[in-house]
Amino acid sequence: MKIKRGSTRVAIICGGFAFKFCRISPLLNIVKRGVKLLFRNKLSSLPLYAGMRWNYFTRGLKANIYEYQCWKTTKASFLVRTYASFYFLNIQKEECGQELTQKEMSELVDAIGHKTKNIDYVDPHCFAPDNFVKNDRGYRMVDYGDRNSGTLSLNEFIKQSQREIASVLCNPKPPLD
Repeated sequence: MKIKRGSTRVAIICGGFAFKFCRISPLLNIVKRGVKLLFRNKLSSLPLYAGMRWNYFTRGLKANIYEYQCWKTTKASFLVRTYASFYFLNIQKEECGQELTQKEMSELVDAIGHKTKNIDYVDPHCFAPDNFVKNDRGYRMVDYGDRNSGTLSLNEFIKQSQREIASVLCNPKPPLD
């Protein structure tokens, strides 16, 4: 069993599956801080603190929703399959492989950029090296919970350029329709 921690989600990988939970620690921190402030009669400062912490929790929920939606709508060959989403939990296939270096990722982004028009409009977080693994099937995207902070969502980018992206990431190359 492996545990990987991101800023908004925690992945527990075991038995051929990756269980991606949105982090609940922000909610626990709100409760802890609220109790401390209650005893100090300073509850007025809790809303600002709670708002910041709540944001981390909801970003984890959104990442799970976006990831599942992206899989369901594109079923792209370079995405690791997401079987189900229960908002606070995604169940994904475990994908084994080597982690990418920053140099490898830069080369992939350049290659995708040469084949597509809109990569510059997608949130750069989507193309972070730790979101991919490399194996005999090519490059596989294991984390595609888009923060939607770019002007083009990852989901829309894949819908527009799926064949071009697959031609760079997949090995062997996927068959043409």
